[in-house]
Amino acid sequence: MTFTTAQYKFVMPTLEPISFFKWNKPRILIDIRPENAFRKGSLEKARSIPFEEYYTVEKFLNQKIITHASEPIHIIDQDGETAKQLSEFVPMIYLEGGYKNFKSWRNRVFETGPQINILGGYTGSGKTRLLNFMNKNGYQVINLEGLALHRGSVFGKFRNEIQPSHEHFQNQLLKIWLNLDNNKPLWIEEKGPFLGQAGIPESLQKRMKNSTLYHLEVPFEERLKYLIKEYRVMDPSDFQKAIRKLEPRMGTSNSHKALHFYDSGQIEKCYKILLNYYDNGYDKRRDKDWKGKVVLINHKHHNLLRTVKQIKSL
Repeated sequence: MTFTTAQYKFVMPTLEPISFFKWNKPRILIDIRPENAFRKGSLEKARSIPFEEYYTVEKFLNQKIITHASEPIHIIDQDGETAKQLSEFVPMIYLEGGYKNFKSWRNRVFETGPQINILGGYTGSGKTRLLNFMNKNGYQVINLEGLALHRGSVFGKFRNEIQPSHEHFQNQLLKIWLNLDNNKPLWIEEKGPFLGQAGIPESLQKRMKNSTLYHLEVPFEERLKYLIKEYRVMDPSDFQKAIRKLEPRMGTSNSHKALHFYDSGQIEKCYKILLNYYDNGYDKRRDKDWKGKVVLINHKHHNLLRTVKQIKSL
């Protein structure tokens, strides 16, 4: 069957972002934005068919995927205007206000939800390990590092993993968020605005900074040992590149010393320089940004249950 713009005139409905995003029935989801916009991120299972590559509406609509569609056709564009035009000639549903409106709605979603508790502490405190332990023991948790495949520092890329794009990360986070139990507290690890290329939604960042922070107190030497063990699997060349990336912030002298100690096998001395740098940065960021209450927790790496009991008793 061939479509012509003179043949049909439909008035098709739009779907507001939440219904479009949570759609759980079969559909053909087509993203008609330019290819570079699609590559930055789209909705799950969307296919990229850029409208700009077709000269007319008729040529776009006469693609086999549309003319032989056995499932409802859903369209994503930038602002809803092009999709609205297309829907006048072929029965299809489109995202209200396009992807631009979807992003605005997505950011607002994180303004509400469960009470947030933040698990914080200096580098090497074992926050992620404790968070995973809490998750296994019935606490409601979001592991931002696991979702972003990044620890949030120049050393943070997960080995042999491709990090999701900023948009894909935020959409995956949104999917989790919409399924949370709002009657249970949510535990999230203390993080800056970015984990590699994946950014935490601004509205969620704001809520995190105003939440109660449970700061894990762990002595410097214990954190040093924990860190050496944690990063020993990192490729040496990647580790050296990471140190060089820190030079503008850490200073030439400290960067060169750290590299020298690492290259000469004096691993502990290298990590001491790095840990001191991250501790100083953490203090500055905390003093500048944190607005919520801080609760100190005496933490032992080898006794996670003890820490959880401390938190539960507060």
